[in-house]
Amino acid sequence: MQCSTRHVVMLGLAGVMAWLWPALAVAHDHPEKHTHLTMTNQPRTAMSWYRDIVYDRTYADPDRVSLDIYVPDPVRERMPVVLFVHGGGFRSSDKAYYKDLGSKPDWLTRDMGAIFIPMNFRFLPDGGYPNSVQDVANALAWIHDNIAAYGGDPERIVVLAHATGIFSGGLAVTDEQFLRKAGKSLDLVKGFIGVDGGFFDVTSGGGFMRNLLPSATPEQLRAASPIHQIARGKAIPPALILYGGQGGDVGPQSEAFAAALRQNGFMGTAIEMFSKDHFTVNEDIGIPGDETTIAVARFLRSIGVGTTPEAQPAGGR
Repeated sequence: MQCSTRHVVMLGLAGVMAWLWPALAVAHDHPEKHTHLTMTNQPRTAMSWYRDIVYDRTYADPDRVSLDIYVPDPVRERMPVVLFVHGGGFRSSDKAYYKDLGSKPDWLTRDMGAIFIPMNFRFLPDGGYPNSVQDVANALAWIHDNIAAYGGDPERIVVLAHATGIFSGGLAVTDEQFLRKAGKSLDLVKGFIGVDGGFFDVTSGGGFMRNLLPSATPEQLRAASPIHQIARGKAIPPALILYGGQGGDVGPQSEAFAAALRQNGFMGTAIEMFSKDHFTVNEDIGIPGDETTIAVARFLRSIGVGTTPEAQPAGGR
């Protein structure tokens, strides 16, 4: 099994300590125990943290093509897996950025019995379309081939994407060419959760997309739009789309993507989170009792991804 430094992160009682997470995100040569003070009063739980695992060794900068793995402790067998693709406009953020992670590592490992995997990907000028999409597909292929060694179930992988991460994640689960290039197929992914990103249809070519694809033809913009990759007969996974109440085109795009899925025989649900904005609709996932947490938990359980009574603790690693 390919492995990096193993951290045991103890998640305990306390209030907001936003400065603590970056300190935890520093690589160490040896395992260490850390106390992570979460945003809510929660039971003390533990997880194992494997850092900076390179999923594509063909790229010059290994940090840009690496992922972290958060595993429930004790390890259980056949745990579902959630891959997280952050936003940032292909220019900023990181797999270890505390604002993007929020309570997700704690909640997914403790309450959902899942392995949580945030990933990095190539930034502009190397990133964007199609390279960042291929990075998501390559990460999915690595997970499918290796996650069983961490107690994960390669047949229960979900993609969770925020903001521009929806562009890469959405194309990776609708346009089969990317997973095919990675040696896999669309049916590898069992669910897709998109959080507040107006990048399902980029054919308008406005604003952000003019910078990302400045010379793109209408045909190329269509090919780069997840909504235009939906077609009957494909193995497109069920999708949940959450969006905040800030207005703009994110809501209409989210609703249109979910409707297109349903019209083609797939499962697609879009939900407006009226009290959330572009950031909190992502950051609040995992906070107990929050509307985002409830929606994501219901979706995961509806597709068979979540704590399973039959799962038993593994015999050790």
